Amino acid sequence: MVVWVYVALALSWVPLYAIKHLAGTQTYNNILQSYNITHSFGTVGWYTEYFEPLFTAISNKYRKIMEMWYTVGAVVGFVASIVCMFLLVAHVIYFAFKLFPAPVHHAPKPRDEIALVMLVPGVNVPVSDIPSLLFALIISAVVHEFGHAFAAAAENVKTEQVGFLMFFLFPSAYVAINTFDLERKGLKSKLRIYFAGVWHNMVLCILAYFLVFVFFSPASMPLTSTMKRGVDLTVKRVAETSPLFGSIQPGDTIYGVNDCIVTDSESWRSCLSNIVNHNRGHCITKEMFDTNLKENGLDCCTVDHERLLCFEKWGPGDKACLPARLVLQYPSCSINSAPKDDCETCIVPVGSHVDVVAVKVRDKHAAIFLGDLQALYQEVQVTDYVSRIGIPLYVLEFIHTSLNYILAISSALALLNLAPVYHFDGDKIYETIAQFFTYLYNDKYPIMKWYDRVRMFFTAMLVCNMLIALFNLVKTVL
Repeated sequence: MVVWVYVALALSWVPLYAIKHLAGTQTYNNILQSYNITHSFGTVGWYTEYFEPLFTAISNKYRKIMEMWYTVGAVVGFVASIVCMFLLVAHVIYFAFKLFPAPVHHAPKPRDEIALVMLVPGVNVPVSDIPSLLFALIISAVVHEFGHAFAAAAENVKTEQVGFLMFFLFPSAYVAINTFDLERKGLKSKLRIYFAGVWHNMVLCILAYFLVFVFFSPASMPLTSTMKRGVDLTVKRVAETSPLFGSIQPGDTIYGVNDCIVTDSESWRSCLSNIVNHNRGHCITKEMFDTNLKENGLDCCTVDHERLLCFEKWGPGDKACLPARLVLQYPSCSINSAPKDDCETCIVPVGSHVDVVAVKVRDKHAAIFLGDLQALYQEVQVTDYVSRIGIPLYVLEFIHTSLNYILAISSALALLNLAPVYHFDGDKIYETIAQFFTYLYNDKYPIMKWYDRVRMFFTAMLVCNMLIALFNLVKTVL
């Protein structure tokens, strides 16, 4: 993560400040103004007034529909905000009870843990997912901000600017609404505008979930699904440095490793992990071991051999040279416990990081791999996707990953902006409601003072949830 921050800082800071020092402050400021660029430490932004005519034209044409749309959004958002506030408090209470459990006489039953974990590129977000993560951040932020802009246009409130920011590595967006126009509006109009961003994020989540279900779910119709979990695993790429290069080709389907059945990418990873940690050995007969020892000797244990591989017994450590393909025809056995009664001799390849496995490919002979299975996992890239309309597999993977991140990020944006927390939409929403009731009761009750306390409380709850997420991140990494 630190590397990405330094790269982003260099990209945002070096070029503009180089212009400032080489061409002078005046030229630097002129360039920023000419291209509508804003710049500060770690942040580069760009803004435009180009979208205002678009917002106005659309709102003039569909004003009634948009008013109904954002009224529904305000109602749904208000109900969701109550749920959001409850969840913020409940999660802190749950974490406190989990961290300091009450003494019990009987061990509690295991249950699924509720956890919030921060997404950090390079830590718990794979580097290969960073393009999808950035794309999801941009889409979620733009949809949120354009919700405010369209709702404002429907209420005849001018959007003065639309801007895009890059804060270190993370993109964002904002809209600047005319404050004077907004303050003149009534409670309903303000709430429609304030809830619009969250409402758009909710709809985006529903749309993303629908697309994932229709196109990337094994439960969807065979004609629409791009997934084929539970069938075979498609080879996407084989590194040229891999011993299996040429034996396995992109488009081949893998259905097993040794006697472990492979149906998807998760079972592929699980099979390889199980072999490394447990079932490295194979059960052969004592007669077969002794015969090969007598016929082949131990030359393959000291020098490389084209046909034979050096194996050793579980336990005593006696060695023998045997054909790897012949050994792989026998069932697996565990290296963590004594051989079972029906296993006469459990043998493993000599070497702590050396394994021999048969990768079973549909309509081909099994490909024999000898070496570190971690290298096999990295060199042979597989996918659960199948392209039905000619779309490349890497595009399908990008779309699926992006949709999953959109679900996570848009729901997080909605969660952040529904509670009455400083500087978020929820603060504006509930402050507007508090001001309305203050005016309605003619300052008879100290409603604004009550609201200040509520805002401080939920801000503290949000901070606690963020600390919990950080704690879960550290726990996951460690």
